[in-house]
Amino acid sequence: MSASVDMVDVCVLGAGLSGALVANRLVAQGRTVTVIEARNRIGGRLLNARHGGDLGGAWVWPSSEPSIMQILNEFGVGTIPQHYNGETMARISSGQRQVLPPGQAERYAACGPGASRIVGGAEGLVRKLLSDSESVALDTRVTRVRYSSDGVALYGESGEDVSFRCRAAVLAAPPRVLATSIEFEPSLPKAKYESMIATDTWMQDFGKISVSFPENWWRDLNMSAISIDQAGAVQTWWEACSGDGQDGNRATLAGFVTEMGAHMLK
Repeated sequence: MSASVDMVDVCVLGAGLSGALVANRLVAQGRTVTVIEARNRIGGRLLNARHGGDLGGAWVWPSSEPSIMQILNEFGVGTIPQHYNGETMARISSGQRQVLPPGQAERYAACGPGASRIVGGAEGLVRKLLSDSESVALDTRVTRVRYSSDGVALYGESGEDVSFRCRAAVLAAPPRVLATSIEFEPSLPKAKYESMIATDTWMQDFGKISVSFPENWWRDLNMSAISIDQAGAVQTWWEACSGDGQDGNRATLAGFVTEMGAHMLK
């Protein structure tokens, strides 16, 4: 069984931050927009953890990223400076541990100096951007995009075959994912296709883990919560949520995990 959706001005493929911003701006211009997302949620690579912190992208750098700060200010979304105060822990590949004195955390933090987190989690910004969108189709994986003089048709799967028709389409997903998962008609130019295949997806080799606690014990111990570990499964840790209510209700640490680290955790 198949279903067809009425023609709209623009279809936006991807309900992550980029797709949500495009949809928001188009709706503000009076355009009809349908956002199509393969996952069963919006946010893309932004995802709030249950008790606090982010399982996806988290940081912004207010002093060097005026564009995202302008968007946050537009929607009344605040930021929380990353916690750097206190001692930093390090363990080298031999297993030897070292405690670094206060003032060293920014040097070893995965985010570097000057980072902030988004109040309420980064996923919340996507929700605000899409709050006025006319239509968001979740659980819909687009497999074919056809362009003709009549406009653009996107064909997908959502329990049943479904198609979307629009005058223009915006594909807001990683280039390599688009090139390897969608059939384009007519075919993409060879140079463009090869460029998309060759474009790495940012942080594609890393996963993220978070652990929540009843209390923020690291601050009580004058620790930055930032650590580096060359011997364990999680290469680096940091404070993902202070637990004070601004960014979640539980004190939470987060860390990056490589494929090797993921196998160590199994």
